[in-house]
Amino acid sequence: MRLFSLYKTLMRDTLSNKAVFMFNIIFPIGMFIYNNFQLLFNKASISPRTILLGVSYYFSYIVFVTILNLIIYPLVVYRETGYYKFLCFLTKSKLTLLFSNLAVQFSILVVELLLFDLAVMLVVHRALFFLLEATLLTAVLFTLPVTLISCIFLVLRLKPQSLSALIMILVFAAFALLNISSDNIFINTIFLFNPVKYLAAGFQLFTHHISLSKIIPLIVVTIIYLLVGIGCISRYNIQPILERN
Repeated sequence: MRLFSLYKTLMRDTLSNKAVFMFNIIFPIGMFIYNNFQLLFNKASISPRTILLGVSYYFSYIVFVTILNLIIYPLVVYRETGYYKFLCFLTKSKLTLLFSNLAVQFSILVVELLLFDLAVMLVVHRALFFLLEATLLTAVLFTLPVTLISCIFLVLRLKPQSLSALIMILVFAAFALLNISSDNIFINTIFLFNPVKYLAAGFQLFTHHISLSKIIPLIVVTIIYLLVGIGCISRYNIQPILERN
């Protein structure tokens, strides 16, 4: 019951911030329609592989920006305002609050992704069940590792104003480096430490048969993301920066 009450409290708090959804979902839907406007009036035959490849970067944007805006940034704000300490006092557990927040944001993320999929279907005039499958499976498999690695911002001595600027720079840099690739499997593995490329690569697994050259780098990076993220969570200090020695 305590978990459910906390879930509802965090959900209400998240939904009260309407502006953030402009960046999370309305912006990518608008960009997709703008970039594919001709498809609204042309029922062209498009292969599933082409659709998935085209959608993968929008998927990456929605997931990554949602993680930063609805999970990482609010946790820093909660910490600096003392709200996190208050909630931890009520729940008696830092992890309970973290995972409750993660559950809330994952619920919202799934709704955002389904809305985007619906927009894609309306644009291409087709019911794309393979797109729904790829979206949900990729969200389940790859959202948690990116969320955990993003927790590195929680152990840095960053105030909300500094983190907000850093998030904008990080998103821009991640997409600027997105098209860099190599035939070398080791170098491609390094590139997957860009969370946006990592998410796109996970989504693009559904465009062709899974090969070892595609899956092994993802497994390696996923394990590193998980280990680093768990370490960051264990070091997360709920004390506001000004109250520390």
